[in-house]
Amino acid sequence: QTFTAGERGITRMQDDFDGWWKIVKRIGFIAILVLCICAVGISFLYFLFNSPQLLESNLPRWLNPRLPEIVIQELSIGRQSFSFPCYFHFKDIESQILQGSQKFQVRIREVDLHGLEIFTAQRRMLLQLQGVDVQSDLLALREGQLSVDARFTDRNIKTLQGNFKSFGLNLANYVFTDLKAGLSGDKNTIMFNDFSTDFYDGQIKGQISLDYARDIAYSITMELTKIDLRQLQKVNPEFFSKVRGRVHGFVNAKGDRQGINALEASFDAPEGGEIKASLLQYLVAYIPQIPQRKDLEKLIKTNGQVPLERADVVIKSISDEKISSKIQLESRKFNLGINMTVDTNIEGGLKNLLKYLSNFLQN
Repeated sequence: QTFTAGERGITRMQDDFDGWWKIVKRIGFIAILVLCICAVGISFLYFLFNSPQLLESNLPRWLNPRLPEIVIQELSIGRQSFSFPCYFHFKDIESQILQGSQKFQVRIREVDLHGLEIFTAQRRMLLQLQGVDVQSDLLALREGQLSVDARFTDRNIKTLQGNFKSFGLNLANYVFTDLKAGLSGDKNTIMFNDFSTDFYDGQIKGQISLDYARDIAYSITMELTKIDLRQLQKVNPEFFSKVRGRVHGFVNAKGDRQGINALEASFDAPEGGEIKASLLQYLVAYIPQIPQRKDLEKLIKTNGQVPLERADVVIKSISDEKISSKIQLESRKFNLGINMTVDTNIEGGLKNLLKYLSNFLQN
């Protein structure tokens, strides 16, 4: 069969078109295959990011080696959801955490984790916790809320900013309500700025600094205002049944996880108060043989109530094993005036000061 030049050109064009079409179909097939693989991969990742089981099993394994002396023993997540590119929402988290001999039961109602600027060198993360409850033998925290804005690099936290508040905290049976504090820090330190809490019809304000790069060293500065001592009878009736009044004070303490290293504190009752005479018994040995001493000894025998127009106490650590207490008490009714300084040796050093004070309050 003979073809004209025009027909041969048309046939050649058709052959070229068929060849290109085959290439396009192959490329399309490959593209569809790649898209399917990507879709399956994304779906798998989406499933993993929305699966609580992944974090429940792997997060403790990742965190425990990086948290000295803290062990996450159990972790349960009720619900988990993920949104692109980096937003996680968790509900009904329960965990059991061990620190030394203390075991903490932690419950968190909601957690929001939002990663920002995740593809830059200076990454940013927003963390919000709602309904935080913590329970241990030492403390019980109720309805805590935490909000943190963290900036970090691959290995280090650059800055932390945030705030914390809680409906209530029971610490060694002492009850703190309406806690509020600002947060700031970096890879080595964290600061609780301008914290405040209501405490037995009074208030406590101050700040706390923690340096977890240096054996968890801390510095605490507190101002106490109008604390009602009578209400503290619920906690320690043996001691606080013997004192009445509203106390103001200032406390500055430094130490580490082993205990207190330095202490300076002052307390006074500007509105006056009352004290059981038996509580002054340990002061008798420091009073010279003067009529005031005899009056005080008589009061101690009858365990009478001594009204005070002035009650000032200043405590200061003067060495690793000794504190100095300056005591000023005045009672016009009993013609009692005490102005003395007492140095006390703390067995085992200042690190046992809290134990010493606890024994003193009980005895």
